Amino acid sequence: MNDRASALQRFMRDARDAPRPADARPTEETAAEDVHPSKAYGGLWSRRDIAHTLEFRPLEASAVADAVEYGYLARVQWNAKDGVITLSYQPLGVTVTIQGINLAELKEKLRQHLVTWIQEQGADPLRMQAARQALGQGFMWVQRIRLEEQAAGE
Repeated sequence: MNDRASALQRFMRDARDAPRPADARPTEETAAEDVHPSKAYGGLWSRRDIAHTLEFRPLEASAVADAVEYGYLARVQWNAKDGVITLSYQPLGVTVTIQGINLAELKEKLRQHLVTWIQEQGADPLRMQAARQALGQGFMWVQRIRLEEQAAGE
């Protein structure tokens, strides 16, 4: 038997014995959505995935959370000086303003349609200080989320 045929037989034998990806069941850890350490947002961090909707979660548990489809997102504006991200859903007449600290990474993930939810964290200085100490360089904080709807005809 020549070297080429021998190599082909070894390859076929190894491929047959290798575990199949379909056999591996996703665990809760691998199937779960990724959450930023600040717990301000979560999403899909794989470049091959995209989110279809974005949910805005208010600080008050009794308040209503809104979710909007990324397909309506016409513009992402970033004001780094003031720490403000503005999302314009022009076809719906909705503008969402997200204000916080160190939001550059969040802005990039929003632009790439990777974020599935954002949690408003408020402006409590004690909670912010504790988070800053716990997260160090990875500190990020969403102080406010405001959703504004334009009246028809504006």
